Amino acid sequence: MFIKTIVKTDKKSGKRYDYYRLCEGYRIANKVRHRTIISMGKLEGVDNKEDKKLLADLIETLIKGDRQLFSFDVKPEIEKHARVFANQIINDNLLDVNPQTEPIAPSEAEVSYENIDINSIKHEEVRDIGSEWLCKQAMEQLNFRELLTNNCGFSESATNLTLAHIASRAVYPASENKTAQWMKENSAVAGLFNQPIDKINRFKLYTASNNLYNKKDIIEKQLSTKTNELFDIQRNLLCNFLIS
Repeated sequence: MFIKTIVKTDKKSGKRYDYYRLCEGYRIANKVRHRTIISMGKLEGVDNKEDKKLLADLIETLIKGDRQLFSFDVKPEIEKHARVFANQIINDNLLDVNPQTEPIAPSEAEVSYENIDINSIKHEEVRDIGSEWLCKQAMEQLNFRELLTNNCGFSESATNLTLAHIASRAVYPASENKTAQWMKENSAVAGLFNQPIDKINRFKLYTASNNLYNKKDIIEKQLSTKTNELFDIQRNLLCNFLIS
């Protein structure tokens, strides 16, 4: 239920004033309609949108038979209106609804629907982000950023580019040239790692790959330690002896 404001003009004096109707929304097929339950007059003491919503909620709760009303602070005027209109609706059986209609929530009743030709919709700058986001989360679990900056001495910008490069190669394993093109045209990975997309090119990715290779031993050692901690892996040395 919701309260609808109707603006009226006095023909003699020309004065405009508001009066209110308690309405409910329902759907017929894909069309949304409003039905007036009861006219409420000017509603003295109902001063704003919040008061109107509270009044509609209290009326609906009373009609449903909830006797635990008004345990919170409610203006006497709103409580009085709620009881008067709820009793009138119940006594006059004003809530008979066509069984072919489907009641809907008040908030939905106020929404206006339009038919859209989905074949006319065009997409611009559409980019993938799901797999890239999973890679970012995995690298965060592995403390990859701290590893590159603290242990490998990478600058912040170099670290961001390297992380974006790693995520890209995990999702789209290709050459640096094709990876740069993919990052620019198909993926949102640059935005995930604060990389200006117009600054990415194959030469910078070549540099990122070389930097990673030069720090391979440090990175492998730190990642091995971290994965052992994450998965509670105990290092064991197994030796197989062949007896001839």
